[in-house]
Amino acid sequence: MEGITIENRLVYLFFGIDDCPIFLVDGKWALMNFRLLWEHINNDAIWIISQDFSHGVLVSQYLGYLEHDPNPKEIIYAITKWGY
Repeated sequence: MEGITIENRLVYLFFGIDDCPIFLVDGKWALMNFRLLWEHINNDAIWIISQDFSHGVLVSQYLGYLEHDPNPKEIIYAITKWGY
């Protein structure tokens, strides 16, 4: 998550896997370890959101195809960030 800075405060951390709880973790730690966390959940959805919802990063995946490259087995990632 290069280029994103976060205050040293607790944030919500959610993994898009079945029955995953929402964790409360240090925001800097979550961003510093983003790649490791994301790889351990097999590049599934991961959300890092401030407790007041004023900033966050959502990385989601979905199956689909691009109009110019139809491949129903392709995985598309959507990244949303706000407040940074």
